[in-house]
Amino acid sequence: MKTLDLTCPTCGKSFQREAYRMRDGQKSYCSPACQSKGRQTTIPVICDYCGKEFFKTPSRIKNLNFCTPECFYEARKRPYEPPPLCACGCSLPVSRAYGGNWHKFVHGHNFTGKEHSPTAREKMSKAAKERSAEQSMRIRGEKNPHFRHGKTKEINEQRLNWWDNKPIRKEVIARDNNTCQSCFKEFFFSDLHVHHIDLDVTNNNLSNLMTLCRWCHARLHA
Repeated sequence: MKTLDLTCPTCGKSFQREAYRMRDGQKSYCSPACQSKGRQTTIPVICDYCGKEFFKTPSRIKNLNFCTPECFYEARKRPYEPPPLCACGCSLPVSRAYGGNWHKFVHGHNFTGKEHSPTAREKMSKAAKERSAEQSMRIRGEKNPHFRHGKTKEINEQRLNWWDNKPIRKEVIARDNNTCQSCFKEFFFSDLHVHHIDLDVTNNNLSNLMTLCRWCHARLHA
């Protein structure tokens, strides 16, 4: 098997690798650690305590950056600074943002004392109505997951519910001995549902009804 003599671009170590594992223009590293280090993109950053320049990956850069743990702990020993007051004039102190910088306003105060112009209000109202109409058209008719071929009112009137069809429900549950027909466990009456086998809620024949516990019933219709 043909092997190639290579040099790791990260640590400079010489190593060998099979030729079939190499592609044109592909970098090869001696170990996964060197590969991970070689593929990292770092940019120069200034330490916020000592002013020293160091390198950091972009995903780890924050508002405050320190080159060493010592600089981080020394920066925490700085004297306490009273928080500045909210820029809206309410005389309340602001909190710190993530990274250590101060917020400019107390949460919710950046619009205090201001009002939208009548033109802006009209535009906002028009945009809200357009969004509502668009949402309504998106879920209207057959696009609605609860669509039942235009028979929603009729189905709701014939639905097997607790009050109107309580005798049928009691009869089905008594027939199945208060036992779920899916997990075959016995439950209290309040934990049992009546399920339509053919999923037609208007078909309330006893042969089309079976007893399920509320957990199995929920999983069946999930």
